[in-house]
Amino acid sequence: MQIGSMRIWIYGCALLLCAQLGWAAPTLQWQVAAQYPHDTRHFTQGLELVNGQLLESTGLYGQSAVYLKELKTGAVLHQRRLPASWFGEGITVWGTRALLLTWREHLAYWLDLSAADPLKPLTPVRYASEGWGATHDETHIITSDGSAELRFRNPEDLSVQRIVSVREGQTPIAKLNELEWVRGEVLANVWETDRIAIINPENGQVRAWLDLADLKQRLEKPATWNPVEHVLNGIAFDETSGLLYVTGKCWPTLFALKVEGIYQ
Repeated sequence: MQIGSMRIWIYGCALLLCAQLGWAAPTLQWQVAAQYPHDTRHFTQGLELVNGQLLESTGLYGQSAVYLKELKTGAVLHQRRLPASWFGEGITVWGTRALLLTWREHLAYWLDLSAADPLKPLTPVRYASEGWGATHDETHIITSDGSAELRFRNPEDLSVQRIVSVREGQTPIAKLNELEWVRGEVLANVWETDRIAIINPENGQVRAWLDLADLKQRLEKPATWNPVEHVLNGIAFDETSGLLYVTGKCWPTLFALKVEGIYQ
């Protein structure tokens, strides 16, 4: 076994032991690998990588939209505005379609990514509960609603197949928001904090944390900056490079992160 692989194996064993013993989940080390411009008008709700491009959903009534952007420049290639009565939330890619949630409208919006207009809207689907974050595993759409629960849904009709309660030891972790599926685990931004929980999807246990508070110190905050509203939100993973892309609501920067011992 090479030294790098051995370090990852030892680190993984240590994380597993902490979870089994009920200890507080450890905080992982990270470093910024790159940073790119992000439009401060975009109230980020969901983030995905699609064929090297950035798919982003944004919120606020009257301003909600979905954008397909160049990753490194932030230039908008395609966009789709939502009805003014819809508040856009999380987004995830399922095959050649993307599923966009809405906050309190109980509607999910399928978008055709393979069409000549790559954000062509398809028939909406109704679902119960509020919509916050969205991701998927091999068989389910996974959603959050601001509680401490993740809902695993049938991709066809969004009916709930399974509910997982997220905890650190015995403590529920509420305000789960933006989600990303990363190599068999769910990453969840905890709303109004600078932390991302790394969650075992089988039992809901948080086995590690990312504390990204330092990122806000690296931002050149615009005149419109609101420290209450403009919080960390938006997670996308590049399977090829192992880089984790994160940003926040109306942040001027998209960060690419290397996470020690896990994704490299």
